[in-house]
Amino acid sequence: MKINTVLFDMGGTLEDISFDTENRLKASKDLMEYLDKKSIPLNISLEEFFEILQKRNNEYASWSEKTFIEASPCDIWSKWHLKDFNIEERILKEIGEELAVMWETKFYRRKCKKEAPEMLKSLKDRGYKLGIVSNTSSQTQVFSSLELYGIKEYFQWVSLSSIHGYRKPRISIFTEALEAMDSIPNEAVYVGDTISRDVIGSKAAGFALAIQIKSFLTNLKDTNVGDHGADYVIEDLNEIVNVLDKVNS
Repeated sequence: MKINTVLFDMGGTLEDISFDTENRLKASKDLMEYLDKKSIPLNISLEEFFEILQKRNNEYASWSEKTFIEASPCDIWSKWHLKDFNIEERILKEIGEELAVMWETKFYRRKCKKEAPEMLKSLKDRGYKLGIVSNTSSQTQVFSSLELYGIKEYFQWVSLSSIHGYRKPRISIFTEALEAMDSIPNEAVYVGDTISRDVIGSKAAGFALAIQIKSFLTNLKDTNVGDHGADYVIEDLNEIVNVLDKVNS
């Protein structure tokens, strides 16, 4: 077995990611102000809006995780997040991607892991093909973040659930990336923070190895996943280089 391709998850893996009630309440306020500027007044208190938004987001998350489908930004906001407010679908179609970006960047705290650039350079210098497979409701946020972090140049391919239409752990989102990179599963490794999405999905797709780096999201997403352990569990992204040096020696 010779590994030549490494695919990464984004949030929780290449990025540190977290949220709490305080930051989500602030994000809800920002969202209300944004909608008001778009002439979409909600006529509701911030506290009420926050509760509704949390409820509808949980409903969408439950549905998408059961079906493995990622709805379009317009559908997410018209059929779930803002369905209680009778906003015209035409309007939400126009601003759906902006709302999705707000969700990904304001309702979550994100920052590039400090060791990510060094690790990616080391892998690139060794000749590995690098890509990303990520679940996200926005079609643009990941690309913008990669540019912001200064690491976009390292990736040959980016597969997003919001563009692909299906979410991890669905096999097709993994195989799409491999096909685009002219790679095959038994020469690829996937690095992610969850068993339920990343390890199970990549293993089902036939990847040679699954590497897990635990994050804020791990316990939230990995309830009742059973015994599906990763091949390696790491604490620092630089350990990936050592693992692959050993596997390929």
